Amino acid sequence: MGITDAPRYVVTDEPTSTHKDVMESMVEQWAKVAVSQATTESIKDPDGMVATIVGIDGPWAFGQTGEEAIKELESVLIDWVTMKLEDGDKDIPHMEGVYLVADGDES
Repeated sequence: MGITDAPRYVVTDEPTSTHKDVMESMVEQWAKVAVSQATTESIKDPDGMVATIVGIDGPWAFGQTGEEAIKELESVLIDWVTMKLEDGDKDIPHMEGVYLVADGDES
């Protein structure tokens, strides 16, 4: 799949309810792909695991197990990327063919 064939979602100023449904679906798809690349690391204080994704600075999640941390990370990523789209941020990493583009910037 070339870049022009990849799924894209562009945020506009006045989304309709259908537009919001599409946005939520694309954000969830992006987060699922992103979380599939998560790594976990054991920490001591508090005891548990932290999940992060190389190449995405900022979002992380904690859990008692690696599975809990990764599950929580998916929720964190959905909130994080939704906020970035609403703010018009243009630095959202592409995830295996899922491109989220804010404010009509299709570069």
